[in-house]
Amino acid sequence: MAKLERCPTCGNQTSENATECPACGEPLSPGWAEDIKRGTRKTNILIWGFILAVLIVWINWNGTNDDSYLRNLKETDSAEYQTRIQKLETQVAKVPASDFNENIRLYSKLQKLNPDSARYADKITHYQRKQKEAEATAKAKAEAARKAEEKAATLAAIAASKWYNGGTLHKANLASWSNSTNKTRLATSADFAAKLWEGRFSSMDELKAHARDLKICIDEVAVGPQLGSLRVTEIAASCAVLLGWAN
Repeated sequence: MAKLERCPTCGNQTSENATECPACGEPLSPGWAEDIKRGTRKTNILIWGFILAVLIVWINWNGTNDDSYLRNLKETDSAEYQTRIQKLETQVAKVPASDFNENIRLYSKLQKLNPDSARYADKITHYQRKQKEAEATAKAKAEAARKAEEKAATLAAIAASKWYNGGTLHKANLASWSNSTNKTRLATSADFAAKLWEGRFSSMDELKAHARDLKICIDEVAVGPQLGSLRVTEIAASCAVLLGWAN
């Protein structure tokens, strides 16, 4: 019984004796199935050859870099040992003292080559300690910055909630007064009232009531556009008299 092989065009299972594919109609030359088999075997050989080559390279590399190999390198190949030591010493000499990770990495490599070196061990300990100190300092700074940010936000929220903060119209004219916000006018009026009635307010509510009366008075005067150049302080003094605060 003829064996089945996939059509090289559509992949349909086709008899190896067929002269054309029953699915797509592709003409099939004699021996077409054997050609496909040889091609598949060749491809498999190439793939496995590549995998084997990679495996050999990895084994060789790993064998020359594992701890036991490095520890014995001084006795087995002193020239290679000295070359590696000098290369690493040159590299680590160029690394800034502030780069703790790189110093630790290179001195760890040197220690693998020479485990008995007290200098390499001390260097690793030194940079590990410096790294921990730097991490602790960075963490403390980040925490301090976070607390400062929270405090600033809290103070800003408190300031925003205090109706009497933000008065900036003490030296302004009536035109600027009219163009300002209601909050700014009320806060400025509170400053005027507090100065005129210094020490006579029993509560902030009482101050707010007087500030509101003064603001309303100044607002009524500021309605006239022809008075826009008058100073707010002058109008506030006149309003204080009208409100009976001068007594």
